[in-house]
Amino acid sequence: MVDPLQTLDSKKNPVEELDFSYQNIPLNWDLLIQKKIGEGGMGAIYQGVIVGDGTTKKVVVKVSKRPQEHIQDLRTEVHLATQLKNNYIATTYPFKIYDEKGMIIMDFIEGHTLDQVRKKHNALGLRFPEKFAGLVGWLAAEALHYAHNVPLQNLEGKLVCGVLHRDITTRNIMIETEQGNTVIIDYGLGILRTDSAQTIGQISGTLGFVSPQIFKGEGAQVQDDMYGLCMTLYTLISGDNPIVPEKSKATPAEIMRNYQKEIPSLTQIMPHTNPQFSQILQRGTAIQREERYPDAATLYTDLKDFLFTQGFGPIRHSLRSYMELIYHPEFPHYLDNIRGQIAPNPSVPFLKKLEEVKVQTKDYMQKDDQLALETREAPGYILIG
Repeated sequence: MVDPLQTLDSKKNPVEELDFSYQNIPLNWDLLIQKKIGEGGMGAIYQGVIVGDGTTKKVVVKVSKRPQEHIQDLRTEVHLATQLKNNYIATTYPFKIYDEKGMIIMDFIEGHTLDQVRKKHNALGLRFPEKFAGLVGWLAAEALHYAHNVPLQNLEGKLVCGVLHRDITTRNIMIETEQGNTVIIDYGLGILRTDSAQTIGQISGTLGFVSPQIFKGEGAQVQDDMYGLCMTLYTLISGDNPIVPEKSKATPAEIMRNYQKEIPSLTQIMPHTNPQFSQILQRGTAIQREERYPDAATLYTDLKDFLFTQGFGPIRHSLRSYMELIYHPEFPHYLDNIRGQIAPNPSVPFLKKLEEVKVQTKDYMQKDDQLALETREAPGYILIG
């Protein structure tokens, strides 16, 4: 297997091999807004296309609510994001202003956010598989390592090192449909590793996923992106965020108290959880920065050990097949029949998909020649197929 972090061991100067081709991105394209698809903390979100040079590409457009005095901050953030070229980071396009409002334009990713995946599993009474969560985290850690260390040019043309994301959440990581890739989106909030809270003009992020230090108004550091990623994986596996739980509608006072105490480990709330994976997320979400992963490379290494030291681990194609099964229109009814001990009568295409998943995950998701779907309740799985 090719190690996607092979550059960690490189002795070459990354500046010598830096490709500044992003400077040559043609601006002779038109942006066509098609429809509004949501509303976020930053502003309205639209689906559109960019047309130019004989090509058409789907994009997401976020129209900023920021006041005029902060438009320059947004321009800086987008300028950094356009330079990130990584398979696991969505492409950001050059900054545009329309009607005196800043616009962040990114690739439209066909797939599901981890928040959608979490809610889907909650509705089905299932838990997203640990091995796949480890795979998602592993690839996201590779992307963050790249982003934290890649040489970039600021608006003044000076070479600087690395950019922080600042808002790693279940809504900002996607599982892409076609290949099962993990993709980090929304690098529009990115800041240079050397920036401070005063430099960027405001604190941004999502409650429950920003670290306790960011919650208190301190400047962002690498360990805060590690906190966001590990909290994202914890929320995906547990089904809810422990700092801002959906079920209880936590008050501001409760959120503040939650930030002041260590979250329960996954093995505490689900004893059948793999202890190694639980320990990884516990370290990544520690209250004190110095107790967390110091960088993405260290987290990447621990996730790699979890995935591959006990046998062959998951790959993107098996994750893609699993997602196709979970989102298959026949799956909820099939699962209900299994639980109700009613003989299911699935279609041939569904049975083929089920068999495909069984074959691809036989080393880590099978018991007694059946597919073992993970649950949060004991014994921790339900057998199908």
